[in-house]
Order: sequence, then C-alpha cells, then structure tokens
Amino acid sequence: MGTLLCGRDAFPEVAQDCQPGSGGEARGATDCPGREGGAVGPTSSRPGLRLYDAIEEYLQDRKLEVSENTLRLETDRAKRLREGLGNVKLVALTGRAIRQYQIKRHDQGVSNRTINMEVGLLRRVLKKAKRWKFIAEDVRMLRERNGAGRALTEEEKCVPLSVNVTDPEHAPYWDSLLSAVKLALATTMRGCELRGLRWKDIDLFGRTLRVCKSKTEAGERVIPLNADALTALSGQRRRAEQLGEVKPEHYVFPACESFKVDPTRPQKSWRTAWRTLTRSIGLRGLRFHDLRHTAITDMLEKRVPDFTVMEIAGHVSKRMLQTYSHIRLEARRRAVEAISSTASDQPPAMPLLPGQTAQPEAQIQ
Repeated sequence: MGTLLCGRDAFPEVAQDCQPGSGGEARGATDCPGREGGAVGPTSSRPGLRLYDAIEEYLQDRKLEVSENTLRLETDRAKRLREGLGNVKLVALTGRAIRQYQIKRHDQGVSNRTINMEVGLLRRVLKKAKRWKFIAEDVRMLRERNGAGRALTEEEKCVPLSVNVTDPEHAPYWDSLLSAVKLALATTMRGCELRGLRWKDIDLFGRTLRVCKSKTEAGERVIPLNADALTALSGQRRRAEQLGEVKPEHYVFPACESFKVDPTRPQKSWRTAWRTLTRSIGLRGLRFHDLRHTAITDMLEKRVPDFTVMEIAGHVSKRMLQTYSHIRLEARRRAVEAISSTASDQPPAMPLLPGQTAQPEAQIQ
C-alpha cells in the first residue's frame, strides 16, 4: 500500500473565505455555504443537482462508451462514493469532504491506488456536471507505490497450487479459484479476462483460447495453451459437466453465490477467497494481478522475444511491456556475472578490512 500524504498536503485549504476583499466574491461568494470548507464558484445551471443523480447520469452515458467490465468496475466505485459521501448537493461538495473520504477509505485498509480510482470517478462525474473546476485545486491524489507489481519465485508459485481443500462444501469454489490461478500463470491472462471466458472461446483440440473482452483492444488475442493451462481447463470442464449440460455460451468460471452455481453468469470476483488464500499460505498482500506479472517475467527470463511476449500478454507497446517486466535479482545477477572479466564459479576473495590479517592457510576451512 502506498503512503498517505500528511501535513499540509493531507489537508489543503478547501476554499477562500467568503469575505469582502478575499477574492471569494469574485468567484461567486453567494454559492459558498460557509467559511469552513465551503464550495466556491458560481451557481451552475442545475444548482439542486445531488451526487446520486449526477452519478446515475454519468453511468447511463458510460454504457455507450465503455465495455461491460469497465462499467461494472465504475458502478462498484460509484457505490463506495455514495456510501462515503452521501447524497450531498454538488454545490456543497468540498475538497475537505473528499479528503475525509480518502482518509476513511485508507483507514479501512483500502489501497491508495483503489482510492485514487474512486476519486478519479468522482472527478469525471463533477466534470460532467461542470463543478470540478471549483474544487480541483483542493483535491490531492494519494501517492501510489512504484512498479507494476511483484513476481513470484519458483518456490512461491508452487504454494497456492498445493493447497488441499478438505471441506467438501467449499471444495468446488476453491478448486475453481486454483484453476484460475494456474491458468493465469500459464497464459498471462488478467482476472477480468478469465472471468469473461466462455467455453466457445476455447479450442481444446487446437490448444488455443481466444480472449474476446479485455482491458484494452490489444488484449483481444489468441493464446496457445500449454500443459498447465490444459490441465486447469480440463478440471473446470469436468466440474461443469458434473453440474449438468455444458453449453458453448456458458462461462468457464461461472457465478457462485451461496454455493449455487449459475453458468450463464460470470464469476464477479475472487476477492474474498483470494485474500483468505494468500493469508493462509503466507503470501499476504499478493494481488491476483501479480500472477500475470509473474508469467510475463518468466517468459522474459527464458529469453522469449519481446514481440512474442507482447502478442501473448496483449500489450500495446514495448514501453508498456517494460512497465510490467521486473526481472528478479537472481536473473540480473546471472546477467552481470556473464560479462565478468573473471570467469570463475567461486566468488572473489573479500578485501581485508583495516587492521585485519589473513588467516593461516591451515585454518581455512
């Protein structure tokens, strides 16, 4: 999780005082509800517009502009905004209120990146309502951690796949999650791509699958299936057949609520199960998306050409690929050792410290 801004940055001045000579009247002081964190700016053409209605209008427009998955994500973020800010009038929404929302979400253990995406949605809603410009200077995004994520070591990769579920009631759900883990490690697929996968997108005989809906246009691609991917998909197929007829339009990872499986709807999220899994195996904080980073890193370490990696992972450019590639230290160490002028399997002797004498040869073990 990133670092929450503090000090002056944590609580920026919300608005100028609505006092003569302060400049407030020049920006429409009549719209300022009070000195303490008042919204500053002229009354819009819809002064009574409230947050709930503004969000709903925004989401309705977005239906024509974005994919179903993106709309679902924004709807979820909008729910958090409604819960945290209430149905406030837009003219009364202040920078301080948004900062308090950020602090509350941070205290709930939400990552800075997630909070920034929620505030980013609020910004777009307010821009549409012509209100953002009046509080833009008072809103600060939180710092996010650098880097695209982490890559698992070979030992760590085996841990989640070795989990043994003994509870027969929960076994189908956990088996589905573990199949998703194995498939992500074998294909570089994102979580949203896995959840949107249907049986008609998979050719088990041709050993390929087609990603039809993704985060980007480049994400729509055909991926060859290796043995690990085929094993994961075969397991999902067997479980699907045990529940009844499997149709091409059914989802590979179907919705499961109250232990009832509905193959006509996709799995919404593995968030709770994933958090429980990673904590139980000692990988707390690992994101599902890190499985994608791991797969990309593995291919780069094995010297797969960049163009091939981009074709499989669905990246737009080489620059984007470099954002996701984080070759592990061991691989970097091997690379520099390969160009060392001293070719030896043994590390060089460490230099003596001041006042230190070499040990007699007989004492060297």
